[in-house]
Amino acid sequence: MNFSKYANYYDDFSIIQKIATKACVNDVAGHISNSKHKKTKYIILDIGCGSGFVYKNTKKQFNNLGVEFEFWAIDKSANMLKRHPKNSNVRLEQLSFDDVAFEEFLNKHKNKFDYILSSSSLQWSKNLSLIVELLKQTNPNAKLSFALFSSNTFKTIYTITKHKSPILSKDEIYNEFEGFKIEQFNYNLEFAIKRDMFRYIKKSGVSSNANSLSYKQAKHLYKNYNINYLEFEVVYISNF
Repeated sequence: MNFSKYANYYDDFSIIQKIATKACVNDVAGHISNSKHKKTKYIILDIGCGSGFVYKNTKKQFNNLGVEFEFWAIDKSANMLKRHPKNSNVRLEQLSFDDVAFEEFLNKHKNKFDYILSSSSLQWSKNLSLIVELLKQTNPNAKLSFALFSSNTFKTIYTITKHKSPILSKDEIYNEFEGFKIEQFNYNLEFAIKRDMFRYIKKSGVSSNANSLSYKQAKHLYKNYNINYLEFEVVYISNF
């Protein structure tokens, strides 16, 4: 992945990521709307916040609900955090969810968060099971809403190149979130021109193994990629 390098392009090319984010936030808004005991203010944590898709959607939905919120967001990319909206109710921290500092952060803020969200980020974790366990231990009452891309994303690319996807399969994700509500959706993003399709892969930040190919391998992929769309597989996770 190359999110930091392509941070300036991310908003324009992350179409499926925006769909996933909206679904996560809609779940939270629906849960609050249907709650019999609404709070006047909610505290939210966004793991792998990027340039602020979750915040922007949360702000819109919470304004519609007429409730206040405090928004905490972490990301390891300083370039992404520079692009994230700033506000008096927003707290940003440069932090990787794979570092021990993340555990320290959660321990410092035990039982603080009402909702913990993560969209299009946790599939890159080096130890997803540890993250899930840490969240259960430090914020057991928090409501979780996650969207993770799974290994059938860019399926045809990996079939042609004979490379293995760097992210978890949907079955592996299911195993990590046993007991959670899980839904899987597949999306096809169509392109009129093949060149634009490959430009999208690069600029969206999801470099995949396609961007580490040799010139000969890349030429083979371009020649043999005979469909006009990219495949995406998204697994939605929640505990409410």
